[in-house]
Amino acid sequence: MRHLKCALVVAAATALLATAAQAQQKTTYSYDAQGQLAAAKKIEAETTYAYDLAGNRTALGYRQLYPVMESWEGGGGYLGHEVGYADGDGWAANTSTAAGLMTYGPWVTNVPVGDNLAVWKMTRAPSTLASTQRVVVLSVFDTNQLDIIATRTITLADWPVASRSEYFTLPFNLPASRKGHYLEFYTSYTPSTSVKVERLGFALPTLNGPQAGVATTNWEAESVSHYTGFAEADGWAANTSSAGSFLTAGAAIVLPAGDHAALWTLMIDNNTSADEGTVVRLEVYDATQGDVITDRTLTRQAWALTMQYQTFGVPFALDSSRVGHTIEFRTVFWPRAYVRVDKIGAR
Repeated sequence: MRHLKCALVVAAATALLATAAQAQQKTTYSYDAQGQLAAAKKIEAETTYAYDLAGNRTALGYRQLYPVMESWEGGGGYLGHEVGYADGDGWAANTSTAAGLMTYGPWVTNVPVGDNLAVWKMTRAPSTLASTQRVVVLSVFDTNQLDIIATRTITLADWPVASRSEYFTLPFNLPASRKGHYLEFYTSYTPSTSVKVERLGFALPTLNGPQAGVATTNWEAESVSHYTGFAEADGWAANTSSAGSFLTAGAAIVLPAGDHAALWTLMIDNNTSADEGTVVRLEVYDATQGDVITDRTLTRQAWALTMQYQTFGVPFALDSSRVGHTIEFRTVFWPRAYVRVDKIGAR
């Protein structure tokens, strides 16, 4: 079955290479007053450049441009592997590795309906092969329907810098008919150069910062219930000495049927550590029915800045069966960092 799926991935990628995949690879360049390249922005990341007075490049910056909801280590226990080998916390393949799926799984069911991004963090070794050489094919696979939702081929031309972690994204839309289906994220390897999948996951293309929108109902974090943490300044905080539990709970409301978004405004003390473990999970919880409607996990890398508030949104839909239910917005904390919640809201 895995070999059949791998063949489907490659066939679909070949068919789409000239259309959707190419469209996703658009790069926007900006220049400074001296005509020097200042930034290169793709869907997945922005690279910035700095120069000295002589025009020599002195600095290179790189940052993600999307809010990751949930992710898994390439070599972790949530993913399966058809080819390749463990390499630290990732999963690797080299020129001696057969063609096949470096990753499949994790059979996730909480991807929200609507527009999403599948995200891969990978690194590759230097190569002298032609820039058109295919390295991996990235795909989102629906295990329930046994079909591919979206696919993207990554060639050496798409991956110009070796020996450095790069982010690649694959936009996909999940219609209501696929809600709750088991989704897998495939990394199909073509023997070419050494590749390591460090991490993969899924993200929202918007709902970070100003894009999250404005809440129509707000709760101050210090005014709701707490099972861990402490009052501090204008919010409710926790640190590495705090217990892992609900940082906030009890922000609850009855909403009409339809599309909504829950909003959290939080800050963190460190967003550059190599630790990519979950720091908080933002939950939309049906207290009447006793189940989580949707959630979003945040690692420290989700914050653009430290010790400054940033708003994160979680979209959700209420159908007629949940009308009149009490909907609660909860913040689950892991003691990996200092985090402070200012406000929780809904719209």
